[in-house]
Amino acid sequence: TSRAKTRKGQLRVISMTGATTLELKGNQKGDGFGSGLMFSETLDGAGDLRFSLVAGAPGRDLGDEATGEIVAFDPLDGDLQLRYPATALSLGPVRRFGHALAEVDFRTNDRRYADLWAVGAVAAAEDELVRPAVVMLDLVALGFSERLRVEGEVGSLMGWAVVGLNRDADGDGEMDVAVSAPRQSRGRKRQVGALHVLNPRTGETIFSARGKKSGDHFGYSLARFSDVDGDGIGDLLVGAPGTGKEKRPGRVFVVSGAEGRVLRTLPAEDGALHFGFAVVGIDIDGDGRKEIIVGAPADGNDRGSVFVYSDSVAPLFRLDGESSHQQFGATLGSVADLDGDGIEELLIGSLLRDPNRKRRNLWGRVEVYSPGTGATLFKISGKKASQRTGGRLPVEDGIAVNDDVRFVVGEPGEEIPYIPGPS
Repeated sequence: TSRAKTRKGQLRVISMTGATTLELKGNQKGDGFGSGLMFSETLDGAGDLRFSLVAGAPGRDLGDEATGEIVAFDPLDGDLQLRYPATALSLGPVRRFGHALAEVDFRTNDRRYADLWAVGAVAAAEDELVRPAVVMLDLVALGFSERLRVEGEVGSLMGWAVVGLNRDADGDGEMDVAVSAPRQSRGRKRQVGALHVLNPRTGETIFSARGKKSGDHFGYSLARFSDVDGDGIGDLLVGAPGTGKEKRPGRVFVVSGAEGRVLRTLPAEDGALHFGFAVVGIDIDGDGRKEIIVGAPADGNDRGSVFVYSDSVAPLFRLDGESSHQQFGATLGSVADLDGDGIEELLIGSLLRDPNRKRRNLWGRVEVYSPGTGATLFKISGKKASQRTGGRLPVEDGIAVNDDVRFVVGEPGEEIPYIPGPS
């Protein structure tokens, strides 16, 4: 098997018609630029709101013990707003800084803006020297200070997924943060995985939830969800894609956003492997409640499938990849309504991993699917081997520009640092 080519990462801003309005590239081969992605609304020096397109480059070699950086741009013209390398952090080195990003909202009666960015610095599964962490960065007119960091166990990949929550546990106006560690152990059980909900001001763990069996990889995927149990607090979708073997095909959990209790479990469908590799919630019928969307990119020939659930254990419907090695459903995302039916659109990423076609191996592709009409609106395809178009997709993200809606697609280029396998 040939080694995949290493490229600079890049990202594309896409309009509602599928046209690329902006393309930005990383600075170094293997930098993973576009691995972490988000639009963020912050305050500038005059106290006015400012939009930023923020990208993580966790593989950026800084020539020190630390690796990774985050970069902020103007989302319309691509002008650089800020570059923040891991070497600027005050509390010691981290590695793979920028793998995952989330904004933490501060809310008052009349304003909503981000005053913190939570940044995953996952190190590497084999890294025994530097602990993985999630780093909380204070934003002051896009000037930064490291407020705190919360470290995980060595090898746990703490910070693999980071989500800002719509909940405020202590009433200070600042929302809480959910962080996953999909290789965290539990006693003698290896790679069980865990989810931790943190207070971003203190670093206190409000609650945790964990997998039960070795190789669960609980927390490999993570997304906000509707309030399932009626307590007034939004809940969470957590993917545990297992080992990729038939005996451990994966599961998806709905976890209470208030206390971490498992509210619902979805087992893998027959033949689906790595079920829960990607998850997202979208209200596809306009009833105000989100449906559960699950990616299972592996099966007998790695064609891949996406499953859509409502209240039943049986899926409402499924979407399947078109060809062998497509790995359809490897990533999932959502964006505001593009076709005027009032329903969010579903973004489905395919790795297109085919080692027998070296020039096209890992091109990557994103399909923009309308749940309201059942139509694929358009596709965004990579053009080069190992480009990995759609390797990172936005969730509930996008910006309105006049009569247009724009969203961002990551093309991180580098080797994916961790895919669940036998523990």
